[in-house]
Amino acid sequence: MRSKFNQTAGRDYPFYVAKVAGEVVGYGYIGPFRERRAYQFTVEDSIYLHPDKTGRGLGRLLLNKLIGASTQRGFKQMIALIGDSYNRVSVRLHSTSGFVHTGTLQNVGQKVDRWLDVVVIQRSLDDK
Repeated sequence: MRSKFNQTAGRDYPFYVAKVAGEVVGYGYIGPFRERRAYQFTVEDSIYLHPDKTGRGLGRLLLNKLIGASTQRGFKQMIALIGDSYNRVSVRLHSTSGFVHTGTLQNVGQKVDRWLDVVVIQRSLDDK
């Protein structure tokens, strides 16, 4: 986690930590969507919450902070690549925050002997 934090915060990408009663229960950050210059105005968000801490508005708080920070930094598009099409909580969180489903990559990951899809969703950060 320290390495991920250093990679993002060291490049002026925001990294937020969610705490409840002093306990770290989740985090959210943005990073480059792709390293090529052509994609310099597009970021990818990542949010994680401990499974016991979902449904309390923490994910929405993290995502809203990431959207605001990304907009302030002049980024124009935010992408979320949601691992596992059955991750309905993350899909719903992003959908209610203005993200639009743009595609699904089928069977591109494997975890615990199960093939996973990746749901691709996108949100414009540009007011125009």
